[in-house]
Amino acid sequence: MSQLKIREMPQDERPREKLLARGPDALTNPELIAILLRTGRRGMNVIEVARELLNKYKSFAELSRCSVNELRAIKGIGPAKALELVAAFNLGKRFAQEPLF
Repeated sequence: MSQLKIREMPQDERPREKLLARGPDALTNPELIAILLRTGRRGMNVIEVARELLNKYKSFAELSRCSVNELRAIKGIGPAKALELVAAFNLGKRFAQEPLF
C-alpha cells in the first residue's frame, strides 16, 4: 500500500519543511534523498522512491558509485534526477577530499 502523497502529510513530517524547522540531522536518509529527487512517481511518493534506491544499493557509498544510466534504469528516476544525484554525491566526495590547510 502506498504512503500518503507528500502534500497529504502533516507539514511537520514533510522532508523540506522538516529540514527548515529542525535541521538536516532530524531527517532520515530517505528523506534527505527525497529532497534531491523532489517528486515521486505514480503510486509511490518521493520518500518511497528514495527508500527504494537505498534498498537497492544498500549504502550511500554504493549509491554514490552509480552512473547516470544506472540511476535512470530505476522507475521514477529520469535524466534530470539522475544527474542531480550524481552531482550531489560528487560534491560530497570532493568536500571529503578537500585539504584542510
